[in-house]
Amino acid sequence: GQKWSLQANYLGTWSDYLITPAATQPNLLQYNDASTFNANFRISGTYQAPWGLTITPIYRFQLGQPLQQVVPINGLRQGTLTLPLGPIDEFRTQNISLFDIRIEKYITFKEKYKVGLFFDAFNILNNNADQTQDPTIGTKTTTVAGQLETYQRFLSAETITPPRIFRVGAKFTF
Repeated sequence: GQKWSLQANYLGTWSDYLITPAATQPNLLQYNDASTFNANFRISGTYQAPWGLTITPIYRFQLGQPLQQVVPINGLRQGTLTLPLGPIDEFRTQNISLFDIRIEKYITFKEKYKVGLFFDAFNILNNNADQTQDPTIGTKTTTVAGQLETYQRFLSAETITPPRIFRVGAKFTF
């Protein structure tokens, strides 16, 4: 019989929109029209291997998100104004590419009870891409090991893809 299946999908999206729908300030209007493209791809399969093992690999790819470089202007009467320095598609966050797998085995006993044993491995290639990055020009100060550290904000990581993770578990069905 059939021992495997394969599924793939791709989604590409083009968007045209206003970043600030009610922008009236000339500096905001200059780069207010946005035209972006985003895409992601996923392929997964299932293989019924010998010894009753089910192997399910999954590969996912996501194009980095459009990023608009901005600079905060402080000390104004209305507060801080964040000005764009270019179009939203001038920079992108890092692409994210992930490969995961599950290996599973079911054991049946007393004809109606099942125990499923599984092993999951997430982010096998240990991709550490930045999921979000700071779009702001300037510096930021933080405390690291009791010392003040200053770093450049623009394109610095705000959220990083989680590391390689392994999980072992069991399911009981009755």
